Amino acid sequence: MTRLALRSHRPHSPRYRPHLESLESRDCPNAAPTIYMGIMSVQQNHVVLSGVVMDESPAGLTVQFSGQYSGTTQTNAEGTFTVCVTPAQLGAIFASTTDNIGQASNLAQVNVTSNAPAIVNFAATRQIGNIFTFTGRVIDEHPQNLKVTFGGLPSLAGRYTFANSDGWFSLTLELASGEEGIATAQTTDWWGLNSAIAETLVSNGNSSFPAQSS
Repeated sequence: MTRLALRSHRPHSPRYRPHLESLESRDCPNAAPTIYMGIMSVQQNHVVLSGVVMDESPAGLTVQFSGQYSGTTQTNAEGTFTVCVTPAQLGAIFASTTDNIGQASNLAQVNVTSNAPAIVNFAATRQIGNIFTFTGRVIDEHPQNLKVTFGGLPSLAGRYTFANSDGWFSLTLELASGEEGIATAQTTDWWGLNSAIAETLVSNGNSSFPAQSS
């Protein structure tokens, strides 16, 4: 009875464990890592890239970016990563990694997109004499500090102002005596996308006019 009991426990002795471990390692190789990535716009033309690498040992892996942004970052102990970047332009950004035994991951992809800005509520309000105030609002994901350029009238040539955090802008100046006609305003967002040209009528006989866009 004693000999049978010893035999039944013998395969579990330390003497046999290295052999069993080598079989497990040989028969169950590590899988290649898998990477997931998302994108979030934060301000102007900056975006945050964040994601996670799924792997048996995900800590300290180098994530390589390509496409509209080139650079690297490192995963933390849980395999996650977050980095704020400035892409070269709108388009695709890719991410990949390689695990500790040289296995390459899939290629994750996100797209940097943006809507073209718009100018609304553009109007000219007569203050006194030939002094007019031109106001309007820029509609954009990040309107603050976007440059609004005016035109249409000789006195508005080369004039510009900047939108505030809510997109509103204002410019007050004195027009030449008898100067009237169509005033225009246009802006360009942080990605280089132009708005349509907003227009408003300036007349010495009226003080305020609704905006139009062309």
